[in-house]
Amino acid sequence: MTGEELQAFKVKVTAEDFTPEEWKRLQAASNGGYHYLGAAKILAPIGKAFAEAMAELKQLKQAE
Repeated sequence: MTGEELQAFKVKVTAEDFTPEEWKRLQAASNGGYHYLGAAKILAPIGKAFAEAMAELKQLKQAE
């Protein structure tokens, strides 16, 4: 896939997944679309870290 094809694909997918108003809000929130557009590469490790931290806090609380 060329760079132009990739860009066209991103525009197409974005138009399918978000209303113009949602897309406008997302653009204002961040210039890093990978963060707010649900990229598993970003969100999965964040979720895992939160879960591990919560499990550790729960164990500490139970030990008290």
